[in-house]
Amino acid sequence: MGTDRTAAAAVPEQSQGPRPVSDRLCLQGILFVLHTDMARQLLPLELMFDSAQICWRRLDRWQKAGVFDQLPKSCSRR
Repeated sequence: MGTDRTAAAAVPEQSQGPRPVSDRLCLQGILFVLHTDMARQLLPLELMFDSAQICWRRLDRWQKAGVFDQLPKSCSRR
């Protein structure tokens, strides 16, 4: 009776989606593609940058959030 609710409350919820990818890893993948001038679809998984699609979705999210607008002007190549 009441034991089902107590047992369910004791078990932490687990994420059903893919494991999260760190921002640092995504940024490294993006910078690697830009530095080597390679097609982003060719980002090698062996280098542990994870999926190029994940990196570019994260880049899009950062651009829309204005992350790069907040960088100091000394970081730009003008």
